[in-house]
Amino acid sequence: MKLRSQITDQIQAAGSALGVHITRAENTFRRKRQSFLQSLGVDLVIDVGANNGGFATEVRSEGYTGDIVSFEPIEVVFSQLSKTLSADKRWRGFQMALGDHDGSAEIHVSENLVSSSLRTVTQHSTDAASPTRIQRVESIRVAQLDTLRNDLFKPNNKVYLKVDVQGFEKEVLSGAKTALSQVVAIELELSLVELYSGQSLIHTMLSHVADLGFHLIWIERGFKDPISGHLLQVDGIFTRSIS
Repeated sequence: MKLRSQITDQIQAAGSALGVHITRAENTFRRKRQSFLQSLGVDLVIDVGANNGGFATEVRSEGYTGDIVSFEPIEVVFSQLSKTLSADKRWRGFQMALGDHDGSAEIHVSENLVSSSLRTVTQHSTDAASPTRIQRVESIRVAQLDTLRNDLFKPNNKVYLKVDVQGFEKEVLSGAKTALSQVVAIELELSLVELYSGQSLIHTMLSHVADLGFHLIWIERGFKDPISGHLLQVDGIFTRSIS
């Protein structure tokens, strides 16, 4: 045990000298997520705000073999997503956003695409990363997860709901009130400052998710201001509270 500790210290010192923090693989966010997927018996992942499929590809690479349903509303990005998932028989994609109503909306498409939102980007965001600025507006389809539930969920599914929608998280959850009965864990992007106009910040979302019956079990650093070093966003994983 002492030798192992000495080796670990030497590795950490070498990493520190290079400006790199080294951690055990089991402590990384992706490995923690996978352990939760396994322990909770998840067999359906709902990927809201899929972009080009990076999240789903990551959970596959970590060993998840169940069904995945991805939602991405932007046409050019959905085209990329469709190519990525085409070889995976247990991964489906839909060109739409999820929200608190069924119908249409306009999405503000960012220069970097991944920061696109149904909300307007603020200066907090563009000051920290100029490619988050809006490039154009695109009309998209919006649906409630509750509306789609019967087509997506089997009665015995245990669902992992991942929501990465740039300030529109509360609306997605509002449209999933019935579907949440089958959700065993939620992964949310949480903002510490208003990166999108009118969005609910982390303190509001923690309270809101608690009211829905879930509590925070893991948190991971996300987007930060490269100049000040201030943390702007984190990713959180919530599981159902035990009453």
